[in-house]
Amino acid sequence: MLETLIVGIVSALLIAALSAALRHRHYIRPAMRCMLFCRNRRLRVSIAAILRIRSDNRYVLIRNRYRPEVFGPIGGVYKYYPSAIDQLDKCGFIPQVRDPDMQNDLRGFLKGKDFPSFMKWFLSGKNREVEPLTRELKEELQEIGLTEEAKNTRTFQYELIKTISEGPDNVPGADYLQFRCFWIFQLLPGDPEGVKLTERLSREVEHNPDLIAVTAAEIAARRATSRQVIGSHAGYLIGDERTGPEEPPF
Repeated sequence: MLETLIVGIVSALLIAALSAALRHRHYIRPAMRCMLFCRNRRLRVSIAAILRIRSDNRYVLIRNRYRPEVFGPIGGVYKYYPSAIDQLDKCGFIPQVRDPDMQNDLRGFLKGKDFPSFMKWFLSGKNREVEPLTRELKEELQEIGLTEEAKNTRTFQYELIKTISEGPDNVPGADYLQFRCFWIFQLLPGDPEGVKLTERLSREVEHNPDLIAVTAAEIAARRATSRQVIGSHAGYLIGDERTGPEEPPF
């Protein structure tokens, strides 16, 4: 009886551990690398979500606010809440804030040895945005002149498609390593509000210079037929890799 109980407990723990490893497989290898080889290296981390909006096999892209010559998916970096500051301080997290819009962004620096505890906190979902997409939609629609749509934007129903991680890698000309993570979502099929937004943006593409609709082939080529440059991370809308070298930092 006792032996059966012990076997059951051990089996349950192993299943839980394997399940957690599968869910967080994108972070286990970077965490091990940071702990073993990059403990005292400065590490830049950035965790963002991007939204795949597709209509008639075309993907809606928006002009990048920091690189206006480049178009990419709607989305942006998660933000943390003030209640997270104590935990982030324990991780040695130093925010990278270039302008007021970046306040409380999960974009900053820490030591490699603190990366596992930082990711453990992020994956707990505590004291941070559950999803940044609704906020980003409001901000980006406002920026391209869709004021009324921005005001009426509510929390849509999102579906997580995949998670992509990059690094930690060396950054040319920089004295730090870099780890980035992208959570790729789409509007939940069948959500009437999501359908309305997709249709509205698809119509807006026809006359708004800050929006384009492109095919997978154009994303792969990094150039729209209307000649606009497409950002390399738009490749995550159609696959698991960037479509080429990253654009120079702003």
